[in-house]
Amino acid sequence: MAVPAHELTLHTLIKTGWRIYDNIDQVVADQFMSRGEVFAAGKGINPLKAYEAILNRKEAVMQRSMALGNNYGLRLLPTNRRIARDYFVRGTNNFKIARRRAQTGDWQGAAALWEREIHNPKAKIAGRACYNMAIINEINGNLKAAIDWASRSYVDYRNRRALNYLNRLKFRQSQEILLQEQLSAR
Repeated sequence: MAVPAHELTLHTLIKTGWRIYDNIDQVVADQFMSRGEVFAAGKGINPLKAYEAILNRKEAVMQRSMALGNNYGLRLLPTNRRIARDYFVRGTNNFKIARRRAQTGDWQGAAALWEREIHNPKAKIAGRACYNMAIINEINGNLKAAIDWASRSYVDYRNRRALNYLNRLKFRQSQEILLQEQLSAR
């Protein structure tokens, strides 16, 4: 014979709201809402015992709330992300010297050598030089010029690597535009 039992399931919805004010301009600088859930279940011979059987519910709610707060805090922190880019190092002596300059941090010196090769009569060499010019422009923070160089490398010289790189640059540019819109909305 089975003992009658009461089963209790608790669904806790956690809503957090954050609002940061700019005291100087008297405006809301940032506002963020987030939600979280905690599920807990227990059984007992009566409803009170079923409720008591739910262990650590308070701790689970506190942990989930803390995680929501941490997520907001991480949203505010600026982050640095290191991005690796491959560039062409073979083709002419200028590419070999440019490689050594780039390895020592002299990117402008490397760019000067790559620029000499953009009108090379060999399409493969010229395409590689255009690709590398896209890299140096990205390094210098000029995404528009980087996109132009990568596009030239792909369209004019059929450098297949340039298409993938071009798509990455366009995505990065769209992210920059979105960031500027978010910053100007404040």
